[in-house]
Formats: sequence, structure tokens, C-alpha cells
Amino acid sequence: METKFLNKIWILVIFTVIFLFFILVPIKGVSGLLFAETPLQTYTSSDLIVVGKVTSLEKISNFTIVEYKYNIQVEQYVKNPLPNQTITVIGKYNSIPSSPKFEIGQRALFLLDKEDANYIISPNSSLVPDGCNSHQMLGFRAFPDEPLPGVNLQDRFTVDKNCLDPLIEINPSMDLIFSPLKQFKAGTAAEDIACEEGYILIINSQDGFPACVTPDTANKLVMKGWNPSPINKITNDGLDPVYYVGEKIDFAINFKGFVSSCDYPHVSIVDSNQNTVWKGNNLALLCDPEMGLHPVYVNQTYQLSGGLGGPVAINQTGDYTTQILWYDQKLDTGFTVISSH
Repeated sequence: METKFLNKIWILVIFTVIFLFFILVPIKGVSGLLFAETPLQTYTSSDLIVVGKVTSLEKISNFTIVEYKYNIQVEQYVKNPLPNQTITVIGKYNSIPSSPKFEIGQRALFLLDKEDANYIISPNSSLVPDGCNSHQMLGFRAFPDEPLPGVNLQDRFTVDKNCLDPLIEINPSMDLIFSPLKQFKAGTAAEDIACEEGYILIINSQDGFPACVTPDTANKLVMKGWNPSPINKITNDGLDPVYYVGEKIDFAINFKGFVSSCDYPHVSIVDSNQNTVWKGNNLALLCDPEMGLHPVYVNQTYQLSGGLGGPVAINQTGDYTTQILWYDQKLDTGFTVISSH
């Protein structure tokens, strides 16, 4: 008898634990539960998204789940626009999870889920901070259904941590840009497509379509006949605009691009009369065996003091120019030498 009683107690405990697990632990993938999502997941999981101001609210239920009815003056339809300038939505409370509570006069981003004929406020809805807009709050430079004409596709959109909803999972240091195909279809020339950092542009030689790929993938596709983009570029790091007489001048020289032969930076410094006052060393090179067979992507850096003959010290005041020739690119950068007294 005692054993049967204990068995019943254990069964009751197990069912209680299971019940509490499903009540208290959110299930990923179910709309409205508090999981960090990507911008696209947040956008696609909502049936209606608006920015608007609460004009009135009314308590409509006193049962276990308390409900409020909100009238919203719509400022912007972000997804699935309706013909109405005002909409009525429902907030559910004392549930897990609950809709956020808003007051009359507050401006908010409403993420709405449709249940029967009603729009229910998603727990991810939130007030709109001052100076923020729907793009910044949701982490989109442009929404999937938003028209592109008039938008400068080369501009980069930086996520603002002060605006972004905390439940949207994105690296705030990353800049978001349109996909290559979307830029291309919007009228951007293939060779002008912008890629995310770490990716490079190549163009399909058959149909002219652009793609942003890793350097390794780019090399493989170029071997198959894809066209490397005209991205070859020299930059320098650490060259100051002003130096004192006798001060050491040292800087890094960077090159990124597709090349078909070996090379190194040829550096010289000329004065305002174009007289050469310093010239860098020649270097012996070990070349990639693939060079010459097809264009190869390179990302190279040389330090002036790393074999090129630097650092340099100039003992005469005046205006000077560093001239860098590397592969098919040239970079001239001016600087001034002044007296230390």
C-alpha cells in the first residue's frame, strides 16, 4: 500500500516538472517567444510590422490572461501595409511570455502576430528611442520588400546599439550592405558592387552577374574563367602629414587585388622640384607558381623598414611626396618636413 502511494507521488512530481518545463521554458521557433533572432527571422516571423503612436487603450479581459485593446495611429507600415491610418491591436498579459505594456502617447515599433481576426502584440515589440527609426531598430539597411530607387547602394549602414532591439542578434561592429544580386538588379554596374569586409568581387564571364566570395573561392572561380573585378588598390598606413627635420619616417604599404606576375613596392621620395631625395631597395622575390597562368588574388603588406631601406630621415625642411609603384597601381602622398625649433 505504501509503495503504491509513493509511486503515485513520484508520477505526480514527474508530471509537474514536465508541465513547468513547457510553461516556463520557451520553445524556439514559436512566434512571439523571447529568443534572440537575426533581423530576417524577426521580420519574417511577424505578420504585420508598424511604427505608430498609442491613442487609446482599454482593458477587455479580467481572466487568467489579462488583455488590453490598443488603438494605434500608424506612422509607418514596415511590413504588409493596410489601407487604414489607425489599427486596433491586442496586448496579452499574465502569460508567458507577455506583450510589453504601452501607455497613451507612446511611440513604438509594433511586431504583430495574427490570431483569428486580431493582431496580437509580440513580446519583441518595443518603444522607439529618440532619433531611431525602424531600419535601425530591426537591423536592416533596407527591408526585403522595400523599393531601392533613390538609395545609394555604395553607402554602408552601421548598426546603432542604442536603437537595435536587444533580442535581435547581430554583431553591432558589422556594416550591413545589400546582397550583390540585389545591388545589381537595382541598377548598380557589376564592377561597382560593394562587398562585405573579407569578401571580394568577381564577375561571371558568361552572364555578367557579380558575386562576393572569399579570396580562396575567387582564385578557384577565376581559374574557371570568371573575371576578377578591377579592385587593385595601394594604401599606406602610418605616413604622417608632418615630420620634424631628422625624424624617422616609417610606414606600411598594402596592396589588394588580382595580379598575374610577381612584384613589390617601388618607393621613392621627391621634393617640391621633383628631385629624388630617397629611393627604396630592390627586393628578391619568391613568386606564386600560379602567377602568369591566370590572375591570382593577393593581399600583401610591406613595412618601409622591413627590407625596403627605411626608415627614412630628411634633414631639409620643405614639402615632399612619397611615390609608390606596385603592380599596376601608383600612389602619391604628400607630407611636410618642418624645423624642430
